[in-house]
Amino acid sequence: MQQHFYKPNSKNTGSACSFGYKEDRREFYCQLIKQHSWSGDRGSFAQNRSNPLANVFVKLSPTEAAGFIDAILRNAEFKNYHSKSESQNIQMMFRPYLRGPEGSQVQVGFSLGVIKSLKADNTKANFIIGFTFPEMELLRQFLTACLNHYFSTSYKETLETPPAKTNNKTEDEESTSAIDQVMSDSPTVNTQTRTSSPNDGDEFWTD
Repeated sequence: MQQHFYKPNSKNTGSACSFGYKEDRREFYCQLIKQHSWSGDRGSFAQNRSNPLANVFVKLSPTEAAGFIDAILRNAEFKNYHSKSESQNIQMMFRPYLRGPEGSQVQVGFSLGVIKSLKADNTKANFIIGFTFPEMELLRQFLTACLNHYFSTSYKETLETPPAKTNNKTEDEESTSAIDQVMSDSPTVNTQTRTSSPNDGDEFWTD
C-alpha cells in the first residue's frame, strides 16, 4: 500500500513524498525525494533516487504512524528522532504550516520536514513538503487504513498460533510461583532514565 504526493515547481525546488505499508513485513515507512529537474510543465524526481543527499527513507513504527494521525486530528505538532541506523540520524517534524506576515498568519495546511545527517562525515540534507487540507485528510485516511491492516494481520496470527501447554496449576498457584521466581532470581539494581531530544529543526520553515 502506498500514497504519493508530488509537489514539483518551475524553480526546481519541489519535493515528492510517499507513505507506505509493507504488509509482508508489517512495516510502515515514509520517503522524501527532492526534485531533480523541470521541463516544460513537468518536474522529474527519478534521477535523485541514487543520490543520498536528495532522498531519505524513514521506517515508521505503528506509534509514529498514529502520531501523524493524532497531529492532524488535534492540529498539533508531531516530531521524532531516529538514531539507531548505522549510516544516518533522522530528525522529523510534522506540524501546521502558517503563511503570511507576522501577526496575521493563516494556516494553509501542514508541513513535513526531515533533517538527514550522514554519520560518516556529518553531512546534512534538509527535506520539506507541504500538505493542503484535503491532502491531510487523505493522509489520515491512508494511515488509518494501514493501521487497520496491521491490526488485522496481528489478530490473524494470534488466532493461528497454537495455545500454550498448561501444567494444570490454578491461577493462584501460577501467580505465587511467578512471584517467588522473580524474588529469588532478580538482582537488586539501580536504574535511571534520562530523556533527551535534539534541537528543533526550525530552519525547515524559513521563507
